[in-house]
Amino acid sequence: MTNLLSRLMVGWLAAVAAVLVLLPAASAAAVRGPQDEEYLRMAHQGNLAEIASGRAAQEKASNEDVKKMGEQLITDHTKLDTDLKKVAEELEISLPTSPDPQMAAELRKVSALSGQAFDEAWVDMQIKGHEKTLRLGKDEQSTGTETAVKQLAGDAAPVIEKHLRMMQEFLRTMSPDKAPTG
Repeated sequence: MTNLLSRLMVGWLAAVAAVLVLLPAASAAAVRGPQDEEYLRMAHQGNLAEIASGRAAQEKASNEDVKKMGEQLITDHTKLDTDLKKVAEELEISLPTSPDPQMAAELRKVSALSGQAFDEAWVDMQIKGHEKTLRLGKDEQSTGTETAVKQLAGDAAPVIEKHLRMMQEFLRTMSPDKAPTG
């Protein structure tokens, strides 16, 4: 009888150990929520749009400062997207392969312009896009559940804020009548 009891006890302990080993993996998977996945997808599409937008600025801008801002966007958003793709891969989240259709349409519209009209429209598009991206990141930081994704949003914020300030300042000097007052 004690032999049977010993085998049952060993079996029970093995089952408990197996559950305990699997528990961290299950709880880690449960931490990720739809907000985190949506943030990764939208931020990736935003990065793709900013990289394309930076290229457009380098090709079409009449102002050297706009061309330099385009180069900065390419550099910074490529880095942000590299970090984002690593996290998405670790979390087994598939990402879109192209920018958001609305963002792509806006870039096509702006790219149809030339000279100062392009420069002003491009900077205005960047201001709106970066404001939207900041809101997206703040939403992730406040309502997201996956630590790595929230960290990405937090790490991206200073870069996005720098871009926004850069665009706002340029708009102030380029077109004082169109510049934001805040």
